[in-house]
Amino acid sequence: MTARPIRPWLFTPAIFLAALITVSTMVISQPVSAAGCTNPYTVVSGDSFYRIAIKMGVPESKRADYVAQILWINHNPRVIHPGDELCLPPTSQTPEPGPRREWTREEVEKIIRNIWPDMSEGIALAVVNRESRFNPYSHSGTCCYGLFQIYWEVHKVRASALHRFLGGKGEPGPHILYSPRFNTLLALQMYRQGGWAPWCSSSGFPTAC
Repeated sequence: MTARPIRPWLFTPAIFLAALITVSTMVISQPVSAAGCTNPYTVVSGDSFYRIAIKMGVPESKRADYVAQILWINHNPRVIHPGDELCLPPTSQTPEPGPRREWTREEVEKIIRNIWPDMSEGIALAVVNRESRFNPYSHSGTCCYGLFQIYWEVHKVRASALHRFLGGKGEPGPHILYSPRFNTLLALQMYRQGGWAPWCSSSGFPTAC
């Protein structure tokens, strides 16, 4: 029995191109997976992370934290498009996981003084005063968190490594920077590698960069 020859007309350029466009469209239109999500959301035209927070009824003072949770749960997507599926934080846990402890300025200062070496703790305290006014839950509204206003997207790999070194499990999200001790430890690590450079872009820096 001989094999039947393949007929060239079955694979004309037009048919091949049509098949390629169909496959490409299927791949491009594939939404972001939110498998196992208990609170899925489909992105519509005009959405942004903050607009989604508004739609969900999150109070204005808590929207930045809610957005941080969305980014954390969905592995920090940089761009969203209509049709994408996001997993939103459960409404029962909005806007942040767990209660917050109230910190006094004296407690925060003590943490910084205990962690930073004596020769640089004065400047570290000046930086924290300028960046967050000693508020561990300070948030820039976009990128930066905690006492030293650490840029999460830039330093999240370093933060994850420190989290594991300290015995933490799983991958942390930006909320870990709200811990005054963790934020201070990470800031010291950044300083030891690059000096004061991460804080030099702001005006009023207390020392020459």
